[in-house]
Amino acid sequence: MKAAGGLLSKILEWGANSQTDAAKEAQADKVIKKTYDTFKGNFTDNTVKVLRVLDDETNLLPTHIRPKLYPDLALQAKATATAFDAEFRYRLEYLCLYGVVRHIGDSEYGITQFGKAFLKEARGRKHYLSVMS
Repeated sequence: MKAAGGLLSKILEWGANSQTDAAKEAQADKVIKKTYDTFKGNFTDNTVKVLRVLDDETNLLPTHIRPKLYPDLALQAKATATAFDAEFRYRLEYLCLYGVVRHIGDSEYGITQFGKAFLKEARGRKHYLSVMS
């Protein structure tokens, strides 16, 4: 399923180059309605939190995600912060496999139209309530 998500995202991107934003959104919404239940079974609250941060912001580095999720967390040692930030890189790479996040440049990540459609569907179904507010 992971490879299928990545492939699906690529197909949506390739086909979307000539489409308007509304057409891209409609296409992603249509696909997510068919695949949402499968994706939901593979996304935890923490991965959805990462999606929400990316949905609210432009492209971000993994080191910019942690403070947005845990603004009160103070990590004293640089090694501890680096290890903690690696968790976010792992989540981002995992979400890339599903096609809901994509690499931007060398180290930034951004949400795809498919990721936005997933969040929209989750809100509509009232899933992930603890992280959607």
